[in-house]
Amino acid sequence: MLFRRSFNLEIFKIFFGRWTLISIVFSGCFLFFLMSMSTSPKTKTTRDVRFIVKQTTSKNSTDTNTYSWKNVQDIIFQPKASSSPTPEIPSDRLLWQQAGFPEGDANPSLVAILDMFHSKMSQRGRKLVNPHSYRYIHNVPNACVGRKVELIVGVPTRTSSFEARQAIRESWAQYANDPSNNAVVLFFLGVQSDKAGQEQIDAEALKCGDIVQEDFEDTYRNLSLKSVALVKWVSVYCPESTFTLKADDDMYVNMPRLLVRLRQQLSRGPLFLLGAIHQNTAPFRDKKNKWAVTRDEYPDKLFPNYLSGTAYAMTSTAAMRLYLESLYVSFLFLEDVYLTGLVADQAAVPRVADSDFNWAKYEADGCKFRDKISGHKNTPEEIRKIHKELFDPNLRCAAG
Repeated sequence: MLFRRSFNLEIFKIFFGRWTLISIVFSGCFLFFLMSMSTSPKTKTTRDVRFIVKQTTSKNSTDTNTYSWKNVQDIIFQPKASSSPTPEIPSDRLLWQQAGFPEGDANPSLVAILDMFHSKMSQRGRKLVNPHSYRYIHNVPNACVGRKVELIVGVPTRTSSFEARQAIRESWAQYANDPSNNAVVLFFLGVQSDKAGQEQIDAEALKCGDIVQEDFEDTYRNLSLKSVALVKWVSVYCPESTFTLKADDDMYVNMPRLLVRLRQQLSRGPLFLLGAIHQNTAPFRDKKNKWAVTRDEYPDKLFPNYLSGTAYAMTSTAAMRLYLESLYVSFLFLEDVYLTGLVADQAAVPRVADSDFNWAKYEADGCKFRDKISGHKNTPEEIRKIHKELFDPNLRCAAG
């Protein structure tokens, strides 16, 4: 028994001594590693490059915080101070920043999308073809500041359509006047050469505070620029919003019904375009046609499926993806084909058909719009009439 106890004690001493030695060696290596990490220069290339934007205040600005994005050749980059050498900016990232996207001020979720998108684009080796670097004449950059916005409504409109804009403000856009609805309605314009007309827009922007105007020419063939301006605005100024609606200025939109439908669709997934779908549509080739497309502009026999541009809605996540992808898809003046067809295909945003959206002309009657989201070709007077009747508590409609 004495021999066994002595033998076990010797084994314990040997084991304990070896384990103590191993522990000391391991601890020393670990401390050396920590010291080297704290003293050695960082080799990871920084990606936090911010660019400077010019903040202007003018009599033509809607808001004193309106940003005027500089043209591509005038953009200045300001790297953060660092003890390590300033890293070279990859050419594809430089092009992205030259497009006028404020990375430094972006929402973190949008930055993540941007980084993934950049990685994908650099792998594909694509170049920017539509930087959309137009300057804001009027903007409403603080529309979403300090609030949770559910719906952004963008109405592309001609500079001369003062009465149409006012009819919308006095009818279905009043939904946004109730703070509990968490909605924002904005009108998107280009510019015209008429000085008197521009002065009238300046006054309208100052009075109403809902004009977003960029300095591209306001023409029919630039409609796609207005739609891209909308999804860019959502991406830059309201990325935390839930939904985005694009509607023409001759549309009546049943806003409560729209929100019910959007919330239902959101429960099925966070990425979609919703509207009246066009399938297997061939381009018009006759040059006399208003919508004629040359083979140089679009060579294929059929357009991809797309949503009617009269009115369509999407998640704001989809809007951000469409904006990012539009930078790399060749321009086409047919805005619905371009954004909800060509760009949506490249961005992998699914289209969802909804018969409540319609490009047809309905009778200007409140009862006709009870079970509709949108109707087309309405005069300002008809828009007001539909709205008044639809929200009349004494409205009585025939069954069926």
